[in-house]
Amino acid sequence: MLVWNKSDDLKNGSTGTFTGTRGDDLLVYVEGVGVVELKKETWIKRNRNGQKVGSVTQYPIVLAYTVTCHKSQGLTLPSSIVHCSQEYLSGLIYIAVSRVRSPEHL
Repeated sequence: MLVWNKSDDLKNGSTGTFTGTRGDDLLVYVEGVGVVELKKETWIKRNRNGQKVGSVTQYPIVLAYTVTCHKSQGLTLPSSIVHCSQEYLSGLIYIAVSRVRSPEHL
């Protein structure tokens, strides 16, 4: 799952399937987009004076086998398992179950 907006088609929360590497880059298949090449990116933390206080270099993805209702907003998933036995907001349950194309995939 992407953790950074890359383009209009590749946004934070987009999911894909790792397919391989090309040099130091990762190849990820994203439905509706195709195979995407992801490079390492550096995020820099600065203090209030603009001085660099730290940085991290990593691929803009994380391993994801589950997502929260909030992260699933705007996604269309091939299938879904929704754990909602302790959910207290019906709106969040609606968001979770409406991510699939048909009830047969829940």
